[in-house]
Amino acid sequence: MKEQGRLLIVSATENEVAEIRTWAFSQHLPAVFCITGPGIAATVFELTKTLLNTDFSLVVNSGIAGSFTDNLKIGEVVQVTEECFGDSGAEDGEKFIHISELGFDRMNEMFSNFYFPVSIKPVPETGLRKVKAITVNKVHGHEHSIQKVRAKFKPDIETMEGAAVAYTCRELNIPCLQIRSISNRVEERDKSKWQIDDAVASLRQEMIKLLSSLTACL
Repeated sequence: MKEQGRLLIVSATENEVAEIRTWAFSQHLPAVFCITGPGIAATVFELTKTLLNTDFSLVVNSGIAGSFTDNLKIGEVVQVTEECFGDSGAEDGEKFIHISELGFDRMNEMFSNFYFPVSIKPVPETGLRKVKAITVNKVHGHEHSIQKVRAKFKPDIETMEGAAVAYTCRELNIPCLQIRSISNRVEERDKSKWQIDDAVASLRQEMIKLLSSLTACL
């Protein structure tokens, strides 16, 4: 028999949720934390292992992200409602063919213009700006490839885990929220411009608001 649970918070790193975890435990909230490690493969493995052992009413993927658009400010917290595996597919010379364009029936049914819903079940309203994200194995840091991604997918943000969480929850029929705080622009790689601490602080603030409201309805 599975262990019973209510809310699962998933993050790639402990740093992204450490203070959220401390606050949640101090409030005796019915929350479990899953730290997956970065990347799609690690996320699918750790999350699936957790979900197969415990029943949850909601999964919340919490973390930081890079932004493709100047319309999102550094430190702004957003809700991802559409996800895309941004580098899954095939190259044909200079052209990239997304996995949904390769003729696999199940992929054709799942994706709409490269994207699929983060949650196929109803989720609580967050009040945050809603965005589209691509999930990649290799974050973009070269202007040529960045422009190609912008032209093909028109994404708002980029992460290394979001679509993996959404896909796993989709397959297991579990509601999913994805909350991301913007830490940097997607541009030529320059870590001196990244504002991870500010992004994590903003994420903590919004997640505490969200968790306070969620626990009343779970």
